[in-house]
Amino acid sequence: DSLHGVPFAALFDARRRRYLIEDHTVIVSPAFTLFAQHATSTTDWRTARDLRAIVVTNPKTTGVITAQLPRLPGADAEAAHMAGLFADVRILRDAEATQSGLRAALPGGQILHVASHARVNYRAPWHSYFVLAPDGGRPGEELLFMSDLSSLPLGDPRLAVLAACGSADGPVALGGASLSLARPFLTAGVPNVIASLWPVSDRASRALFTDFYSHVVQSTPPAMALRSAQLAMLRNPGAGLQSPTFWAPFVAIGGTSSGRNGAAGSLSTRSTVRSTLNEVRDERVR
Repeated sequence: DSLHGVPFAALFDARRRRYLIEDHTVIVSPAFTLFAQHATSTTDWRTARDLRAIVVTNPKTTGVITAQLPRLPGADAEAAHMAGLFADVRILRDAEATQSGLRAALPGGQILHVASHARVNYRAPWHSYFVLAPDGGRPGEELLFMSDLSSLPLGDPRLAVLAACGSADGPVALGGASLSLARPFLTAGVPNVIASLWPVSDRASRALFTDFYSHVVQSTPPAMALRSAQLAMLRNPGAGLQSPTFWAPFVAIGGTSSGRNGAAGSLSTRSTVRSTLNEVRDERVR
């Protein structure tokens, strides 16, 4: 239930004055069966630099719903950074960031990075969506709904990074499953999914994922790379991104990590989300 919304990395030990992420790599899973399935993944991250990456960034929108959405300069910076790290990168930007373009690019790709706007529909989760560009330049929206995700030709995915607002958030179904935009990727067998629990700052996302991919290409498994990037933000007072508001929304979901496991304390999810929204309101968000 509400445990799906807890940013475990930000749980704070008041006696030691340390966040959980300072001592442990944190990975979460919506169900033990999925955890067991993903734990058998044999991805060799020593060859990460040679993996093919598909990057969706800053789709050009024209529809009524999406017309007022701000452009995300941090998303373009993330794409440029990835282009300099990986041997094979296909970037879908502006008018190219369409659903048909994504479907054509996905086969053969091992890493999918989506840096766009997203919206969560709590009443009808299958209508939650990522914002893409309209196919063929036709006027109107091109929304990639949750109901469309299960039909994507993912091929042999190793990592999906959903760098969009609330991509790990969603209503809880009977049985305790969180119906988020990340869920179809997990169900499809993607062993490592990085997604966000709440609206994310474009500036903070750029800082985090620039650092994250710099670790991934150095053979670091995604959950550990996420921890390193979060710690870098926490320990850099000059950037103004030390608050968990900026580094804690992103979570590693799946079942593969060589980090240690540890016990966690308690946290009021509702009060955390409320304070988070207050801090993010002046930021350009996804």
